[in-house]
Amino acid sequence: PRLLLRQLSSPPHQVLGIPADASSGQVDRAYLSLSLAHRATAHDALALSPAELDERARIFHAVGTAYDELTSAQPEALSESGSGTDLPPFPQPQRRATARVGVQDEGAAPPPRVPSPVMHPAHHDQLVGEPMYVPPSLRVVHEWMRRLPDLWDQVLGHTWDSLIHKLLREDKLSEAFDCFEEMKSEGESPTTSTYEMLIRGCTLAMTRVSPDDPHPDRLTTFLYRRVLRLWDEMRSRKVRVDRFTYIELLRACGKAGQVDAAFLLFDKMLSLPQFLPDERAFDSMYELCSHAGAHDRALDVFREHRDLRKSLFAPRVTPAAFTHLMLAGVEGGQMHRLDGVMDEMERFRCFPTKGTCSKLFAAALEQDQLGVADRVLGIGSRVGYTPDQLLLDRYEAQVEAKRLHANGADGSAGQQAQIPRGR
Repeated sequence: PRLLLRQLSSPPHQVLGIPADASSGQVDRAYLSLSLAHRATAHDALALSPAELDERARIFHAVGTAYDELTSAQPEALSESGSGTDLPPFPQPQRRATARVGVQDEGAAPPPRVPSPVMHPAHHDQLVGEPMYVPPSLRVVHEWMRRLPDLWDQVLGHTWDSLIHKLLREDKLSEAFDCFEEMKSEGESPTTSTYEMLIRGCTLAMTRVSPDDPHPDRLTTFLYRRVLRLWDEMRSRKVRVDRFTYIELLRACGKAGQVDAAFLLFDKMLSLPQFLPDERAFDSMYELCSHAGAHDRALDVFREHRDLRKSLFAPRVTPAAFTHLMLAGVEGGQMHRLDGVMDEMERFRCFPTKGTCSKLFAAALEQDQLGVADRVLGIGSRVGYTPDQLLLDRYEAQVEAKRLHANGADGSAGQQAQIPRGR
């Protein structure tokens, strides 16, 4: 679909190209198709001229405004209670909101609050079934065997799952949802893989939030609500979920900046032995905490990660995890909590680069953590890192100041001990 600038002043239903009496489903499909077609991606920012980018921003904003006007008259279009599960609103982080070009005008109210996907943990009990112990060495094989019917649907071709997978690989998310609705109308029951593919497609189409702009834009909010509907539909249809389902939900929460919702899912995984988080789940948690600016919570996740490594499950710590944890120490002022992280780095022999060592060393000195600075020098010596003279002088000055402070404290204590006590 292609919109022209002269259409932007038309009534909302004409902007979206739908009849005046269109249903909420038609409104959603039209908005998703047009917004995906006219949004400016990072590739477009490099390939298009400023005039073309401005045109796309104006059209993208007009499509979103038209969608807001139509859905304000149809509140059921954004209701999450269609299947009997009321999801209360999820509070946004209290931070300064910055306007996006072409999406939100200056002085406008922040985007609507987005509900959390996990507010009724009791609904999970009917999906889990009877717990069954599987040895850690056989869990991967057990999950693969249980998902074998879904895998056959994708391998054999000419199935609904294979068509949806093909459309998603071609970045045709709107067409994939149309195929999904047609699949259900034909009486076919969606599988776990079907829902996971659509959740991943929504996640990939989102725009990731950042610490400077923690509020998701209109399209990301729409896609996150669509993820919630898919999750609610899985529960209403009693589709069995697994660890991969939770990982896809974690990624969706991370892209939309819903940190608290992600931690609710993560705590649920920790409470169920068959859903214990693996390295992919931990990497997703580290990434969402890093991009949301929740650096202290990333190190809280690492504490759980380290405790779980003492069990038979023992999920490994990946280089990507170390990157986000180092970022938490440097940008989050948490260098005093990196001792355990450095222990794991030495155990896995996964050492940072010289540039990262320089940043860690400077952050340790800035936060007055000489013990951590010594650890960074020890690790950096293995990769050939040598601090520049400016940092080295600063380090020696802090060491000398600490030594003098300790000697002064000892001297004052000795003088007080030598003062004779009067009667």
